[in-house]
Amino acid sequence: MILFLIFLVLQFFIFYNKRSLAFIFVIIQLVSVIGSFFLGVEVEIETIEEYSFIFIMLLLLYLIISPWRSYSGIEKIASIEQEKLYLITRFLILVNVICFVILLTIVIIVQTLVENVNEFKYVAGVNHTFIENNLPFPRIFFSFAIVFSNFAYFLLPLHFYYLHKNKNRLAIICLILSLNIILLGLTYFSRAVVVQYLFLYVALLYAFYGTISKNSKRVMKKTFFVMGGILLIYFIDISIKISIR
Repeated sequence: MILFLIFLVLQFFIFYNKRSLAFIFVIIQLVSVIGSFFLGVEVEIETIEEYSFIFIMLLLLYLIISPWRSYSGIEKIASIEQEKLYLITRFLILVNVICFVILLTIVIIVQTLVENVNEFKYVAGVNHTFIENNLPFPRIFFSFAIVFSNFAYFLLPLHFYYLHKNKNRLAIICLILSLNIILLGLTYFSRAVVVQYLFLYVALLYAFYGTISKNSKRVMKKTFFVMGGILLIYFIDISIKISIR
């Protein structure tokens, strides 16, 4: 854990001056490592093989973060061929609307009917059996949503692109459907997915903040705080349910 902390602190100072997207990613990793430290999570490293694995992990982490150091102070997004972009957008919206309906239905069922959250989350086979026995549609629909809800990740950058172009209706649709990322996690009471989504949104907001108009920024700030508040309440609620079981 100390090795990770030293590595990330060095990265912090390396990327500090540019204040790029890489700097935000380093902060996110620092928060994660410091949080693990306060939670008492410690990784014991005793053999040379284990040290070599840690070295490889740190190297990979640097290679993942480092390319993002050039992404800072973005003020304009390059023009994209509109016909192709709208075709891609319509495809993503159609797929994610289907996933949204399926996942929201399952989330409502799971959140209202499951009594023992710990058993549902951690006992092998319990969640699969529950979902199969309570789904109002064939299991293949859920499998479809699991696979194709990953397209929701493409909607977040499109959300910022359409904000930049002042196409607020499409921007809102993309934002709402990007919540499939969270909905999939809510089907098994995941808290990590909430944190991941918020970090991803903050990172993209940081990158594209200079491309967004003042009016859109005001709306975004209010939306983010409302959405963040709702997700925080959910996070605390699930944590309480898990701790008292």
